[in-house]
Amino acid sequence: MNTTAPSTVTVPELVAIVRPFASKNKRTPALRDALVQFTADTTSVTATDLEVAGTVTLRTPGVAPCSILIEAATCHNVAERDPLEFPAVDRMGGQEIAHAILAMTDVRRIADHVATVTDPDSSRYALGGVLIERPAKGMLVAVGTDGRRLHALRIMPAAAAGSPRDGSVVPAVVFSRFVTAVRAAARVGLDLAGRRLAAAVEAGEVVLTFSESEVGLAWGSACGTVSVRVGARLIEGRFPRWRDCCPPRAEVTEPAVVNGRAVAAACREIVKATAEAAKAAAAAWVAAEAAKGRRHKAGEHKHPRGAQFDAAGIAGRGCEVVRPVCSTPAVLLDPAFAADAVEAAVEVGGHAVGGHAVGLRITDPQSAVVIAAREWMIGGPGFLAVVMPMAQD
Repeated sequence: MNTTAPSTVTVPELVAIVRPFASKNKRTPALRDALVQFTADTTSVTATDLEVAGTVTLRTPGVAPCSILIEAATCHNVAERDPLEFPAVDRMGGQEIAHAILAMTDVRRIADHVATVTDPDSSRYALGGVLIERPAKGMLVAVGTDGRRLHALRIMPAAAAGSPRDGSVVPAVVFSRFVTAVRAAARVGLDLAGRRLAAAVEAGEVVLTFSESEVGLAWGSACGTVSVRVGARLIEGRFPRWRDCCPPRAEVTEPAVVNGRAVAAACREIVKATAEAAKAAAAAWVAAEAAKGRRHKAGEHKHPRGAQFDAAGIAGRGCEVVRPVCSTPAVLLDPAFAADAVEAAVEVGGHAVGGHAVGLRITDPQSAVVIAAREWMIGGPGFLAVVMPMAQD
């Protein structure tokens, strides 16, 4: 059974893989195109918005060397511009100072659970990316925060050399676009049976490289037919001292241990209930204002929403949903934030015995709540989240 079928792959399929990397700014026409380069043994397609660049390469022997530009939006139309107008995209600007080989599963977890809690609009700190550190024991730590919650993922790489410079903040979109491109590349040109086998793409490995100012991620298929490479400049700026809001391990090893799946399901139910209640309350408020002859602005009406964590369990708007959590003062959390953190902790710890058990540390109504996977609590690879409470007024 042929699961690679390189001869059946078309250029539009390759362009579709890198389309998310192309610029949507009409003032830079060349950046809205994808550069297709044919060599004697490969076909590569590159797109960039000058911040993040993505390249997919297909092994195609016997092709005459040439270059063309294709409109990324259509994936079919050949652009009338000269390929020389496309900016040069290097594999890595500057000398490599560190690299690590990560499982594709870990990169996907960074994209799903860490990169999603960043704040690209922050001006005081470099919150628009994921901080990558390599502390002791050879593990990597990926940290993301938007100021209201913090997610940290500790990873054990298959191999590593060197350390990224202090404060190496990778743009959050690098991980999400890379994962999307790899999934698409793994399925290009495959028949139905091959597409099923391509679901094992997360068994592959990713090479993460750092220079002083840039980061690169590279993935290749098991047969070596297709490869994906993404590069970007590191974000300049200062990342918060995230360890200051994380308790020492001695304080995390004795939290209240809860059933993470039940807590996450409860929080999701609260999100639905409060959303419906908010819609009903907002509709009633708008109707009342209209009856008074007043006009309202979008977002003017506010409806309280939150999940209360206390000795009586987890509740939202008077709806009891799980058994008692711990004997602590009540603290009000955003249910969506709590669900995201608990679900991530359950997934990361799910491969271990009792992986659904999640540590929950609550001190007082004004302090942040710490949510940790079992592996993190014992000092190994795992997940940690810190969620700030909501105002109780």
